[in-house]
Amino acid sequence: MMKNILPFVSQAVRCWQYSVGVVRMILRLAVAAALSIVVSADQSASPASTSTPDLQAIGPQVGVRVPSFTLPDQEGQPRSLESLLGPKGAMLVFFRSADW
Repeated sequence: MMKNILPFVSQAVRCWQYSVGVVRMILRLAVAAALSIVVSADQSASPASTSTPDLQAIGPQVGVRVPSFTLPDQEGQPRSLESLLGPKGAMLVFFRSADW
Protein backbone atom coordinates (compact mmCIF):
# COMPACT_ATOMS: atom_id res chain seq x y z
CA MET A 1 0.00 0.00 0.00
CA MET A 2 2.85 2.41 0.86
CA LYS A 3 4.48 1.83 -2.53
CA ASN A 4 1.31 3.01 -4.25
CA ILE A 5 1.08 6.22 -2.19
CA LEU A 6 4.75 7.17 -2.36
CA PRO A 7 4.68 8.58 -5.95
CA PHE A 8 1.71 10.80 -5.09
CA VAL A 9 3.37 12.10 -1.93
CA SER A 10 6.58 12.76 -3.84
CA GLN A 11 4.68 14.65 -6.53
CA ALA A 12 2.79 16.66 -3.91
CA VAL A 13 6.05 17.64 -2.21
CA ARG A 14 7.57 18.75 -5.55
CA CYS A 15 4.44 20.77 -6.33
CA TRP A 16 4.56 22.40 -2.89
CA GLN A 17 8.27 23.25 -3.33
CA TYR A 18 7.51 24.81 -6.73
CA SER A 19 4.67 26.84 -5.22
CA VAL A 20 6.91 28.11 -2.43
CA GLY A 21 9.49 29.16 -5.04
CA VAL A 22 6.85 31.06 -7.01
CA VAL A 23 5.61 32.82 -3.87
CA ARG A 24 9.18 33.80 -2.95
CA MET A 25 9.75 35.20 -6.43
CA ILE A 26 6.51 37.22 -6.27
CA LEU A 27 7.47 38.58 -2.84
CA ARG A 28 10.93 39.59 -4.11
CA LEU A 29 9.37 41.40 -7.07
CA ALA A 30 6.89 43.16 -4.78
CA VAL A 31 9.68 44.30 -2.44
CA ALA A 32 11.78 45.52 -5.39
CA ALA A 33 8.81 47.44 -6.81
CA ALA A 34 8.05 49.01 -3.42
CA LEU A 35 11.69 50.05 -2.97
CA SER A 36 11.85 51.60 -6.42
CA ILE A 37 8.67 53.57 -5.72
CA VAL A 38 10.07 54.82 -2.42
CA VAL A 39 13.40 55.81 -4.00
CA SER A 40 11.77 57.60 -6.93
CA ALA A 41 9.36 59.42 -4.61
CA ASP A 42 12.29 60.48 -2.44
CA GLN A 43 14.21 61.81 -5.43
CA SER A 44 11.26 63.76 -6.80
CA ALA A 45 10.45 65.21 -3.38
CA SER A 46 13.90 66.75 -2.91
CA PRO A 47 15.29 68.37 -6.06
CA ALA A 48 19.07 68.30 -6.40
CA SER A 49 19.39 72.04 -6.88
CA THR A 50 16.91 74.66 -5.80
CA SER A 51 18.63 77.55 -7.57
CA THR A 52 18.54 77.92 -11.33
CA PRO A 53 21.91 78.20 -13.06
CA ASP A 54 22.98 81.49 -14.61
CA LEU A 55 22.68 80.70 -18.32
CA GLN A 56 24.67 83.80 -19.25
CA ALA A 57 27.73 82.39 -17.47
CA ILE A 58 27.63 78.90 -19.01
CA GLY A 59 29.48 78.22 -22.25
CA PRO A 60 30.19 80.61 -25.10
CA GLN A 61 27.70 83.43 -25.58
CA VAL A 62 25.99 84.37 -28.85
CA GLY A 63 28.36 86.22 -31.17
CA VAL A 64 31.54 85.29 -29.30
CA ARG A 65 34.35 83.57 -31.25
CA VAL A 66 35.18 80.15 -29.90
CA PRO A 67 38.68 78.66 -29.98
CA SER A 68 39.57 76.40 -32.88
CA PHE A 69 38.86 72.72 -32.30
CA THR A 70 38.90 69.39 -34.13
CA LEU A 71 36.53 66.58 -33.09
CA PRO A 72 35.36 63.32 -34.68
CA ASP A 73 31.97 63.32 -36.39
CA GLN A 74 29.39 60.52 -36.21
CA GLU A 75 31.46 58.43 -38.64
CA GLY A 76 34.73 58.99 -36.81
CA GLN A 77 36.17 61.46 -39.35
CA PRO A 78 37.95 64.45 -37.78
CA ARG A 79 36.17 67.75 -38.40
CA SER A 80 37.67 71.13 -37.54
CA LEU A 81 35.75 74.29 -36.85
CA GLU A 82 37.28 75.85 -39.96
CA SER A 83 35.99 73.00 -42.15
CA LEU A 84 32.45 73.64 -40.91
CA LEU A 85 32.39 77.43 -41.32
CA GLY A 86 30.16 78.72 -44.08
CA PRO A 87 29.89 82.24 -45.53
CA LYS A 88 27.92 83.38 -42.47
CA GLY A 89 29.87 81.35 -39.92
CA ALA A 90 28.55 78.31 -38.07
CA MET A 91 26.06 77.59 -35.34
CA LEU A 92 27.21 75.42 -32.46
CA VAL A 93 24.46 73.50 -30.69
CA PHE A 94 25.24 71.60 -27.50
CA PHE A 95 22.87 68.74 -26.80
CA ARG A 96 23.07 66.59 -23.72
CA SER A 97 22.14 63.06 -24.59
CA ALA A 98 19.95 61.06 -22.24
CA ASP A 99 22.01 57.91 -22.75
CA TRP A 100 25.42 59.10 -21.54
